[in-house]
Amino acid sequence: MGKDRHENRGVFQNIYIDRNSLLNAIVNSIGEGLIALDNDGRIFLINPVAESLTGWLNSEAMGKNIDQIYVLRDPIHRTRVNSLANLSVFEDQQTFSLQNQFVLVPRTGTEIEIIETSAPIIDQKKNMVGVVLIFRPIRS
Repeated sequence: MGKDRHENRGVFQNIYIDRNSLLNAIVNSIGEGLIALDNDGRIFLINPVAESLTGWLNSEAMGKNIDQIYVLRDPIHRTRVNSLANLSVFEDQQTFSLQNQFVLVPRTGTEIEIIETSAPIIDQKKNMVGVVLIFRPIRS
């Protein structure tokens, strides 16, 4: 068992050589949907789980407005929810939003009840450069 851990340490050291590859591996390993937006609400990253839930590939979603890809409905009234207007994180850059419950309408049209959390993306100069959405289906 000790030998395996030692061998794995070398693998992780090699991964750290290319930080972008490591970050991509982490984002792609997250078991929840992740969509990253710029300050104008345009998508610049969507992970494989989000691709699966929305029906949009990262290459298709890149640069599109969040409301084109991430179609939300109110879980009670089923009225459309403006994704950006709902993101209080754009107004309060220091606070993570609470978990919100919505109905996601993917490309297939089959509604999926989800829980969403959003957080600001802050650069090294403490400027907000975007928002990250994390969401997952609600399991009954």
